[in-house]
Parts: sequence; structure tokens; C-alpha cells
Amino acid sequence: KSGKRQELDLDDAELAAVLELLAAGLPAAPLLAYRRGRRRVPLTPRDVNAYVRAVTGGAFTAKDFRTLRGTVLAADALARIGPARTRSDRRHAEVLAVKAAAHALGNTPTVARGSYIDPRVFVRYRRGVLLDATVSPESAIRALILG
Repeated sequence: KSGKRQELDLDDAELAAVLELLAAGLPAAPLLAYRRGRRRVPLTPRDVNAYVRAVTGGAFTAKDFRTLRGTVLAADALARIGPARTRSDRRHAEVLAVKAAAHALGNTPTVARGSYIDPRVFVRYRRGVLLDATVSPESAIRALILG
């Protein structure tokens, strides 16, 4: 995002092979592109968001998916840390959760917390409510956020 380099480890051999082929293009060529006739056209955020809206039938964008991922990552980190006994423990746990989400998203903690983590995760954590690992991930995050 924003020209920032990311390093990813892939456990999917087929996906790794496809990405290798895409990256083997011209040095300045965009990784994500599609063919229009004989030309290779860069895939733009506008294209991606139009696709997301068409597939979901809603007014969603790629940012909504980044926010969902950041929210899930932060909630999962807080669940792994467990309930905080003191205000200091709670603050420390929240900082760790934000750092985990920021790292995975390739953002700073400030950007991750302000833009990509639903604040209700922290509100629930302060009340002692954690992500429920005994149900499906979809049900767990829905229950946590919607309370």
C-alpha cells in the first residue's frame, strides 16, 4: 500500500507460483494488472472497489476488508493475552494488540488503531469481553462487535 514494500511468507505453492510469474514482468510493471487486448493495464483501487461492490451487492470497499482483518487481528491478540487485572495491564494489552494488527497490515500502530481496528474491540475488552474461540471465527467477531 502506498508504495511501501511488504515481505510475505506463503504456504500456498500454487499462489506462490502465480505471484512469481506476475512479478517476472518488466521491472517497472505493476504486479497486479489485466490484459485489455494486447496491452497490460494496471489494476487500480477503483477497479478493485468496483469489483467488491459488484460481488457483495453492497457499498463495500477494499478498506472494509482491511478494517475487518485489523479488527479480527486485534481481537484475537486480546483474547490470547486474556483479561487484564489492572488499568496498566489493559493498556499494555491494547498496545500489543494494535502492534500485532499494524504489523500484519503494514501500517504504523497509530494508523492501524485509527483506521483499521473497530474501537468496539477495546470497549468490550475493557468490560472483560473477549473473542470466543469456541465458536466459528465469523460468529465470534460478530458477537464481539455487535455485543
